[in-house]
Amino acid sequence: MADHTPLLLLNLADRLDLFPTAPMSQRLAEAQALVVTEAMFGPGTYSEQVEHHLVAQLPPIRQGDTRDAYAARLRLIAQEVAV
Repeated sequence: MADHTPLLLLNLADRLDLFPTAPMSQRLAEAQALVVTEAMFGPGTYSEQVEHHLVAQLPPIRQGDTRDAYAARLRLIAQEVAV
């Protein structure tokens, strides 16, 4: 499961960048995490397990975060995880 973490973080960052200046929220991060995992693995129990793992890897959202700022942090984390 952890082997997919960098790719999932990058895919999540790409989705958030579709509306870069919109505000970021925890609810949005969790919803998009499910969308990303289901797109990669299809619906089902495995996707839900991967989603929970992905959500656990997400950094906290800072007050005033926009989607592009949060996406940039996700990309940094993906690089660190991949090393």
